[in-house]
Amino acid sequence: MKSVILALLVVLVVGHSEALKCNKCITSHCSRSTETCSGSDQVCIYFRFKPPTNRYFQRCSSAADCRTMMRSGIGTGLCCNYDLCN
Repeated sequence: MKSVILALLVVLVVGHSEALKCNKCITSHCSRSTETCSGSDQVCIYFRFKPPTNRYFQRCSSAADCRTMMRSGIGTGLCCNYDLCN
């Protein structure tokens, strides 16, 4: 029983240390920062709105929300799933 608990603890620690990290920027003129994704946010998104706005954002996102943004027709971007890929 102790070995099962120890194995679960190791899995939790390793899983937490491998959380996805994404660039985070909510306005077009912001300083670079990063965030660690959690919960359902398991992809990084980069999205640029079409002109005349030309604003963009970068952050953690759920895969479903990222796909929705890409299909929206209001801009272009990317969804990716490795550290700082956005």
